[in-house]
Amino acid sequence: MPCSPPSGGRGVEGPEEDPLALFTSQAPGHAWIVPLGSFISGPVLPEEAHTRSLEELAAAVRSSGASLLDLLQPLGVYLTNEDDVKRGRAVSFLATVLNASPEIITTPEHMHHLAEFFTSRLVDWVALRGALEGCAALLRVGVSERAHGDQVVGVGLSEADAVDMLRTISDGVYVRSLAAKDRSLVFAIVRKLVERAGLAALDAEVDLAEMMVVSMDGEKDPGCLLDAFHAAQSVLRLFSGLESRADGGAEMVGTSVHVDVMRNAEDEMFDILACYFPVSFEPREDSARRITRDDLARALEETLLLWPGFYAAVLDMAEEKLGSIVKQAKIDSLRLIRGLCDVREGREVVARERRRVWAMMRQEVMKETIGSLEGV
Repeated sequence: MPCSPPSGGRGVEGPEEDPLALFTSQAPGHAWIVPLGSFISGPVLPEEAHTRSLEELAAAVRSSGASLLDLLQPLGVYLTNEDDVKRGRAVSFLATVLNASPEIITTPEHMHHLAEFFTSRLVDWVALRGALEGCAALLRVGVSERAHGDQVVGVGLSEADAVDMLRTISDGVYVRSLAAKDRSLVFAIVRKLVERAGLAALDAEVDLAEMMVVSMDGEKDPGCLLDAFHAAQSVLRLFSGLESRADGGAEMVGTSVHVDVMRNAEDEMFDILACYFPVSFEPREDSARRITRDDLARALEETLLLWPGFYAAVLDMAEEKLGSIVKQAKIDSLRLIRGLCDVREGREVVARERRRVWAMMRQEVMKETIGSLEGV
């Protein structure tokens, strides 16, 4: 069963006499009302036709100059409807309109209620795609100023709403079971939420490290993997900054607790990341995103070098892969060692193991194939 809406009600229950009459009675003068009713109550469409209908309707709403209230009056009864198809379409439509017309969010109250609604839909399976697109649309609004009566107010996702979204994704969304498009959306949303409210989420006991471990484990789609690396980077930057503060004695009590969370998860996260090293990937010509092997390799390298707790294992892994007969594995391993030397904690690890590192380098230098390692 779908979860309850934030306002407490489920929408209008009982038989629907005429959905189109309901739409036309709510907001006369808007030409998109009748087509919207037909879209929500009509037959299932192929995905391409479904997307095209959504975009055309969203464009019609934008060109009509409709307000958020104009939109929600006819749409509201379907956003929490018992019928899975209608509810899913309504949530997707609302998200599509917000993505196309973010300016209809004019007050902090609008933003809060929309965030509350889309967050609640994240655990409603049939509405999940629309809920993710809605969360992404709200994050794109950013923190801007809008005129509201005689005042200028800040409109943007609040820290509290961002934390609620992160908690719901962490506790209620099983990312690995989703389609590739939805997984990609989750990783992009997590990245932005952590950048906006990561510390507040940790203070609220949202386990960001475990969330990343569970979400990215076993990911194989190149686009999703690149997005997962970027999301992991935002989490690791957060923890790395906190560790630096803890080492400096700043806010030791709370900061140390947060750092311990990452330290407890670092072995498992490293093992997941290490499975992708060195990256073995041939780009597909029909891929819309045009992701290359180098995109993935550099994103993985940056991720591995963001957390000092990885560094000793990174050196071990680089040493192992240097023994490979595959040229690219050697190049990636040498880049990793060079990357370790670019950060203070990494240099300390290399310095402690300098005899071992020198033995690795000497062995490679003495090989006749060293000429093939140009550009490292």
